[in-house]
Amino acid sequence: MDNRINNGVLDAFLKAKSKGKTRYIGFSGHKTPSAMLHFLCRIEAMGIELDTCQMPLNVCDPFYESFQLKALPVLLKKQYGIIAMKTMAGGIMMGKRIDITPKILLP
Repeated sequence: MDNRINNGVLDAFLKAKSKGKTRYIGFSGHKTPSAMLHFLCRIEAMGIELDTCQMPLNVCDPFYESFQLKALPVLLKKQYGIIAMKTMAGGIMMGKRIDITPKILLP
């Protein structure tokens, strides 16, 4: 996330918003809530608040690197719109992992 800030990606989105090309700007976190919280601290120090955040939220979440317990309370306090993803934990809740990532993109 730091590279996106340092390379002007966030600035481009903020400029588009100021010109009325979009109403809302959001960000997502996929692997660890600590990265998300770091990003929030960075943009807060810059005097910036975004509108939405998309993150994994499911019944498995509270047991490992929990977005629900670590990031969600901070985002709700800041009145971000929350978008849940990975709600079925990648299919694990259905008995097997469901991965539609093309094999060419897998490590």
